[in-house]
This record gives sequence, C-alpha cells and structure tokens, in this order.
Amino acid sequence: MTTRSGARYRGGLRAANVAAVRPIRRENARHRRTRNAFPTPSPYRPALLAGVLLWVSWETCARACSCMPPPAPRAAAAEATAVFEGRTFGVHREGNKVRFAFEVSRVFKGELGPSVDVYSPASSATCGRGFEAGVQYVVYARVSPAGVLSDSMCSRTRPSRSAAEDFAELGAGTPPPRPQTTPTSARSSVEPPRIEPEPPPAPPSRRGCTIGSPADLSPLALLAPLALLLAPLLWQRRRRPHAPSESTS
Repeated sequence: MTTRSGARYRGGLRAANVAAVRPIRRENARHRRTRNAFPTPSPYRPALLAGVLLWVSWETCARACSCMPPPAPRAAAAEATAVFEGRTFGVHREGNKVRFAFEVSRVFKGELGPSVDVYSPASSATCGRGFEAGVQYVVYARVSPAGVLSDSMCSRTRPSRSAAEDFAELGAGTPPPRPQTTPTSARSSVEPPRIEPEPPPAPPSRRGCTIGSPADLSPLALLAPLALLLAPLLWQRRRRPHAPSESTS
C-alpha cells in the first residue's frame, strides 16, 4: 500500500516537473529563433563596413579615368584635329574646365594662328590634363562638341623635351602665320581722301539780303545807318515853329 502510494507520488511529481519545465523550454526556443533572426551586432562591424566603403570609393576614383597606351606619333596625329608645339603662357579656370593659352611655335597639322586656347577637364578623375606655365609641349588636340580644341590625359601630348620620337616622325613643321603689317612704301602710295571745296554762297533772294564782312561794304553803305539816325532829328527841327521877332521901336 505504501509502495503504490509512493509510486503515485513520484509519478505526479515528475508530471508536475515536466509541466513546469515545458513553458521554460518553449520560451528558450523562442529566444533562440529571435536571436538567429536578429543577431547581435559585432563591435568590429562598423570598422569593417567603413573599410569596405573606402576600398570601393578608391577603386571607383582609380578607375574613373582609364586610358589605353597612346598610339604612335603618326597614328595620333591622324586622330587629332590639330598638332602643334607651343609654350603655355596662361591658365584660366572656367567652371569645370581649364583653359590653357599657348604661344604656337610650329604647326604639324591644322590651321592655327600665333596663339591658341586648349581646354581640358579641371579634375584628373575625368582625365583632365595639367600644363605648366612656361613649359614647351607637343599638343595633340581634338575639337570638342562645344567647337573648341580640347585635350586629355589619354592623348599623346607630352613635353617637348621628351618628344624626340614625335619630332622624328612628324617632321620640322611650319611656323604659324604672323599678323601682316602694311609696309611704309605702301602706306605712302595710298592717296589721302580728297576734301571737296565748299559750294559758293547762293545769291540773295528778293525778300532778303546778304550781309558780308565790313571790308566788302562801300562807304555809302557804312553811312546809311548814321543817316537813318539823324533823319528824325532833322525832321523835328524843321517842323519846330520859330518865335516871332520883336519889332524895334
């Protein structure tokens, strides 16, 4: 009797333990699922993410301007619009472009004057080329969509001191045309403009008269104003009645 009651007690206690542990196990399982779905962030994760972004940005900048090796001088000249040797004497920033002014010393291709402007992107990431002021260059320029000469890092442009191969294949070139000046003999042979004489004065009309200079007037004409002033005085004197004279006794 005692054995049976003890077995029942132990069985009921085991069942109670199982019933009490089962919710705890379910809660632990639910926490494990939540932790797997939203893992705890690692303290090294921000540094790792920053390193990845830095590497990607560096790769993007490095590959923003990628150029093939430039061709030989003759092939590069065939692709270019103008090829010349010149010295940089001006650098001007214009928005996202830089305008370089060159003093042309000789021309290998194209029709250029004594000076020419070449544009290039301001940033090296967009293949912008920089020219040093006062340095002589051999420039392979092309016409941009804006209608101006432009150059980039992908062309064969280089300083003259390292362009021996270019000079050997391009030849001596031709100097640019200088502004023409008129010689002295040609200036003296030019006839000066003629000045037409003034037309003679028109004759006086019937309703008016012409007044000339005092030298052109006769003596009678000079006395006419004086006669006009004295005429009223003489007329008044003639019309004044004379007083009767007293008779002598």
